[in-house]
Amino acid sequence: MRSANIKIEEIIGVIVGGIFFYMWSFAFIILSSEFGTMGYTYNWVIVGLLPFFLITGHYLVAGNVISKSKKTEDEVSIKSLLIGFFVWLFVAIVLTVENINIDTYAFQAGGYITLSTIYFYLRNKIEESDRYKGFTATSAIMIVVLLWSLYNLIIG
Repeated sequence: MRSANIKIEEIIGVIVGGIFFYMWSFAFIILSSEFGTMGYTYNWVIVGLLPFFLITGHYLVAGNVISKSKKTEDEVSIKSLLIGFFVWLFVAIVLTVENINIDTYAFQAGGYITLSTIYFYLRNKIEESDRYKGFTATSAIMIVVLLWSLYNLIIG
């Protein structure tokens, strides 16, 4: 059995990203209280950035100690998560403006599926020599948010 080669900086980076996510969420909630909630847009601006903050924290903190292939993986992840975030933000704006109601958990699951689809598509575009062969932080985070969304769909 192959053991995972995870450095402590990688774990700390994901934790730092989580702290930044909670700071962002708190600041956004405080600032948006002046304008009121904006339906699905409000929801997505908070929960849609979770994977982005976690991966960015990982990249910023562990960037000096991880291999080049893991760095490339993180860079592609950050790009794909931002693209997916803005694509689904557009969907959120359309749903809010058109006053279309769907289940919040279904909306979030759709967003995370969009993020995952774009991530795995762009990951496959990485040159084989630059692609990290093992299980990455991004893969773990994407699996967790997808499982969380599916759990909420089933239970909620």
